[in-house]
Amino acid sequence: MHQDNYQILIDKLDQFIRKYYVNQLIRGALYTLATVVFLFVLINVLEYFYYFNTSVRKLMFYGFLGTFLGSLFYWVILPLIHYFRLGKVISHDQAATIIGSHFKEVKDKLLNILQLNRQSYHLEHKDLILASINQKSSELQPVPFKSAIDLSKNSKYLKYALPPLGILAGILFLAPSLIKDSTQRIIENDKVFEKKAPFEFVLENDQLSIPQGADFPIKVTLKGNLLPAEVFVDMDNFQYKLKKIKNDQYEYTFNNVQRNTQFRLLGGGFYSQPYELEVIKRPSIADLGIYLDYPDYIGRSDENLQNIGDLNVPQGTKAHWRIKAENTESLLFYFKNDKKSIGVPQGADGVFSFHKNLVKDDLYSVLIGNSKLKTLDSIQYNIAVVPDAYPTIGVEKFDDSTSAKVQYFVGNVGDDYGVRNVSFNYRIEDAKGSFSEHKSSLIKAVNAREGKFEFVFDADLYPLQPGEKISFYFEVNDNDQVNGSKKTKSSIMTFSRMSEKEVEQVVEKNEESIKKDLDKVLEEAKKIQEKLKALREKLLQEKEVDWKTQKEMEKLLEQQKQLEEKIKNAEQKFQENQKNENDLNKQSEDQQQKKENLEQIFKQLENDKTKDLLEKIKELMEKLQKDDAIKELENSKAESEKQEMQVERLLELYKKLEVESEYRDAAEKLEQLGEKQEKLADETQLKKDENSKLEEQQKEINKQLDQLDKTLQDLEKKNEELDQPLPLDKDNKEDMQDMKNDAEDGQKEIKENKNDKASKSQRSASKKMKAKAKKMKESMDGAEQEQAEEDARALRQILENLMAMSFDQESLIKKISTSEVQINTPAYVKLIQHQNKLKDDFKLIDDSLSALANRVFQIQAMVTEKVGEINKHLVTGIQDLEDRSIAQASDHQQRIMKNVNDLALMLEESLSNMNNPSNSSKPGSKACKNQEVVKEKARAKAGRSRWIRSPRANKNCPKR
Repeated sequence: MHQDNYQILIDKLDQFIRKYYVNQLIRGALYTLATVVFLFVLINVLEYFYYFNTSVRKLMFYGFLGTFLGSLFYWVILPLIHYFRLGKVISHDQAATIIGSHFKEVKDKLLNILQLNRQSYHLEHKDLILASINQKSSELQPVPFKSAIDLSKNSKYLKYALPPLGILAGILFLAPSLIKDSTQRIIENDKVFEKKAPFEFVLENDQLSIPQGADFPIKVTLKGNLLPAEVFVDMDNFQYKLKKIKNDQYEYTFNNVQRNTQFRLLGGGFYSQPYELEVIKRPSIADLGIYLDYPDYIGRSDENLQNIGDLNVPQGTKAHWRIKAENTESLLFYFKNDKKSIGVPQGADGVFSFHKNLVKDDLYSVLIGNSKLKTLDSIQYNIAVVPDAYPTIGVEKFDDSTSAKVQYFVGNVGDDYGVRNVSFNYRIEDAKGSFSEHKSSLIKAVNAREGKFEFVFDADLYPLQPGEKISFYFEVNDNDQVNGSKKTKSSIMTFSRMSEKEVEQVVEKNEESIKKDLDKVLEEAKKIQEKLKALREKLLQEKEVDWKTQKEMEKLLEQQKQLEEKIKNAEQKFQENQKNENDLNKQSEDQQQKKENLEQIFKQLENDKTKDLLEKIKELMEKLQKDDAIKELENSKAESEKQEMQVERLLELYKKLEVESEYRDAAEKLEQLGEKQEKLADETQLKKDENSKLEEQQKEINKQLDQLDKTLQDLEKKNEELDQPLPLDKDNKEDMQDMKNDAEDGQKEIKENKNDKASKSQRSASKKMKAKAKKMKESMDGAEQEQAEEDARALRQILENLMAMSFDQESLIKKISTSEVQINTPAYVKLIQHQNKLKDDFKLIDDSLSALANRVFQIQAMVTEKVGEINKHLVTGIQDLEDRSIAQASDHQQRIMKNVNDLALMLEESLSNMNNPSNSSKPGSKACKNQEVVKEKARAKAGRSRWIRSPRANKNCPKR
């Protein structure tokens, strides 16, 4: 119970303490309001009338602020803190004292209770004290402690607050500008406020900031009833007059402003407020460095450029910019090609870094700025990029003089930074215009700025069929690592393999040209023969060789050179035909052999023996050696005759071979046409295609058949022109007409949609074509066999005659060499007559041999050589006999006999080969037997019992 009464007493004391501080708070708020309002009105009134400087206004501002905060803290905030029992508050004893001053009767009792309660904590027997405390506390419970404080008494303090508030309200109502203007100047105590003039300075410029170094114009307008006549700008106590534009408008320009500038306007003795023109420092580039990283493949060292913005670089160069800038917060790169700005961050070292790969010409700008400048300063530079040039290639072609299929190429390549390689590229176009896959092969790896290459084009190395064309070119690649390897091609070259038809046309044209050339050669050879004969007779009649005779010899020599040139031209065309026909693989082995023999004859005609003799004669004439010249004329005449004979034989053999080849080709074409006709007959019967197309195909066959018919007619004419025509089929005209009738019937019946009937006509035509082709081949084979047998018989007869002549010549040599006959006797004359008879007999043999050589290729070369030697020695030997030069005549006779024996043995070997081709390389028993038969017949005819062993007798046959 004690605690309850005492606690109630304490609670009542606490309530009193809180009311105590509320009372202080109210009173303090009135004090604060009175103090602050009074001071506020006071300083504003003073400022309004006196326009204090910045220092006083600053003192007034901070003094007012300090007073306000101090009053607020001491009179308001501190009581509030104590109200919440924060900080040091009054004790219960102090509260009891205050209460006792209001309630006299409880003062001592209340203090006594508080003291007894404190003493009770130190006594062991405190029950009596506690009972006393409880009794006294209960007695004080009815006393209202809180009533000791009357809050309404604070109204007396309103007398301090209301007057200042009333004054403030009156001023705000009657002259608000007094408070408003003064308050603004006190708050903006850093600014200088001049005493208000009867007019107003109005600065029209929105902003007082300018980039460093720029000019800044200001425009001032005056407002008011009384305006000054002049206006000045005051800077650093210097006045500068403004230019008057109108009565109330003035202007002035600050030139090349480099720093912040403070100024005031002055007019009529009144100053405006101070202004400051702020200078914004311009951003600038202090250092521009560019590192150029060139592409590795160009072999150029990298570079560092300082304060050089324009660039001239190879394509693919990497440029690294490092820019140091002052007063710069932002830096942009703008490239014209990209059409966009690129912001560049500033590094920790204050350097702006940027890099770009340069691939084409460009313009770029560096834009720098800061936050105070709305526009950016820019510097423009040029970038010139030198692109990697395309590589160059030059190719020169050289033809092979021995083969039209081989071409030689020599080329030069180059590039500004380096060539990688050179390649050969080609593709084949067939007769229908379709192209094969493009193919390429490496010729050479260069890896240098310049290089050379060589290439041999051989058409045989490529799968060209007749009528196809190969297109090719050379290509060089450079080492460009930026855009990728660039290529440059040479001009496109072509090589065409002629179609069968084109080859046939070329061959036919060359054949006609060869025949014409050989005809001219033969004609010229005869003329040279006549001129040589006339020249010899002229020399025999003249005592000396005059200049006119020398000139005739020179002309003769020139004619011989022209003749040999024509022979070479004919040979070249012949070789061209050989190559063309070999390409088509159309020649049989027999035809090939014959043409090889013809080629050997051409080569024999190429020898310069006749020309050398004529050169020698010309030299002798120039040296006036008449007798030697006459002797050489004889030799030259013999060589010329031999050449003429070779040309005659060559021409005849060529014409014959031409007829044989064309006849066999015609047979082959007719057989192929028969196959084609048979295939078309099957298609017609089965109606595999439209009749219009079938008719078109039949029409083409008929056209080819007409061409073959014309070819056979031309061949018949050529055959008739031969000295010994070939026994060709005589029924060509009737057979061809029969075939053409069936083929034309087939075409007509297709047109009438009678396919079955048309097919029968086509099959009939096909059978007849094949049969005719077979007949033509058999006819040619049979003619060749029959001719071979006839040639063998003629060869045997010639062999017999040659051996008989050999024995006769041997006998005549013996009679002359043994001096059986005196040179001045009739018997000697008979020996000369005998030698002349042998010459006449050999003329018959010569004619037979010439005719045989025109048919038998194998003996043509040997016959021409040996017959020429025999004739030369016969003529010279008879001349020596007539001149009684026995020794010389005997030598010529021995040579005659030797050449006759050699010719006989070579002809005998050819005869053996004709009878048995397998013995062509080594005569066997049959060849030897034939040789013996020939010899025996020769002995019988000559009336002899022995024969002359020639040094070139066949060593493989047994001796007798």
